[in-house]
Amino acid sequence: MAVSVAVLGYASADHCVAVDALPAPDATAIVRRRLSRPWPRLGGCGPQVAAHLAVAGVGAACLTWVADDAVGRALLAQLEGSGADTSGVVVDGRRSPQSFIVYDAHGRAACFFDPGDATAAWLSEGQRKRVAAVQLVCLTVAPAAATEAALDAADADARVVWSVKADPDAYPPALVERLLDRADVVALSAGERAFLGGRTPRHDAIVIETHGARGVRWRHRGREGHHAVRRIAVHDTTGAGDALVAGVIAQLRRDADDVAAAVSAGIESSRALLERRGAEEEGA
Repeated sequence: MAVSVAVLGYASADHCVAVDALPAPDATAIVRRRLSRPWPRLGGCGPQVAAHLAVAGVGAACLTWVADDAVGRALLAQLEGSGADTSGVVVDGRRSPQSFIVYDAHGRAACFFDPGDATAAWLSEGQRKRVAAVQLVCLTVAPAAATEAALDAADADARVVWSVKADPDAYPPALVERLLDRADVVALSAGERAFLGGRTPRHDAIVIETHGARGVRWRHRGREGHHAVRRIAVHDTTGAGDALVAGVIAQLRRDADDVAAAVSAGIESSRALLERRGAEEEGA
């Protein structure tokens, strides 16, 4: 399928496990279940958005970095298996990024991230060409210099979607300002609003804000909406926000003006992911 979307962001191998309670210092927690399937599972916001888009029938190129190690090869194989275009994946370094995510019995989680040494603070020439050639660019958390380079390479008429992450290293204040001025769609959680420091997206941007079990709110050109969500019993919610962003993008590719339909599609994409995870956990 022809590539029409480029998705930038870190990759990682996700190892999600369930314990009874998160341990205090000097204590041990027994792993009750491995939640990630396969083990480890393709992770990182960019690869997950690209994979969900490919499954939804949208040609998506993932721009990321992995090492030439067993983990990196597994991540690349999973990304290829999703149908996403992997020509923008740079293979470099000796150790791919990995995330170790520990959920307690109440669904609270602690994440330990090993960045490895594969991630570059730049875009390759091939990655720049991918960005320049598409109609929509989705920016997830990545090195600040790579995000700057993607903004520089994007066509002036390309639509830009920013999936916010409260990471001051990835998003220094000047870059936040630039993204808010350029992004056509800004997706964030209610907790990430404070990270913007009172700055607001431009007046004609679509803003989508998730509120957990309280639903999803959106606003666009003076219009506002709220969509309820159904609580799903599942431990492993990793990537639910990325599924939502992918669903929004896929629907906007079909109808650029119907924001309510796009948010509904995002919620459906996230719901499908969580229901699948719930079924896997029950069968474990």
